[in-house]
Amino acid sequence: MTASAVSMVSASVYVGGHANALMALANCLGVPPCNVFAHAQHGGDYSFYRRNENSIQYAAVNGDFFVACDVDLFYTTPGELKSKLQALSLQGITVALPDEASTSPFDYFIFENGVVRSAEVLQDDDTDTVTIWRAAKA
Repeated sequence: MTASAVSMVSASVYVGGHANALMALANCLGVPPCNVFAHAQHGGDYSFYRRNENSIQYAAVNGDFFVACDVDLFYTTPGELKSKLQALSLQGITVALPDEASTSPFDYFIFENGVVRSAEVLQDDDTDTVTIWRAAKA
């Protein structure tokens, strides 16, 4: 497969649950530990992209989640990502994934206890507090 034929799925997700949730997310998505790093601590080496390696960049948040992540995944599809997040939620980890088909920037899929539901998720940028606000409109 040539470099131009390689596909990548990028998503910004919020993660909550137990203390090991970030590394459980990385394991579930096939991200090696060396490619999991805090936004503020990253040294600018993006060579993993040239090697088509999955990565997670994260920042701490408050509220219903404890970390916001930008995930970049090679050789996967949006449907596969959703299936993996649903399976991950069975481990006591809650994940919010934006609903890309929605016209609202606040509509998310919430993966929790093996169930997927829709809800509005709000982030207060002044306090970095992320809240599952209410069920999304049908």
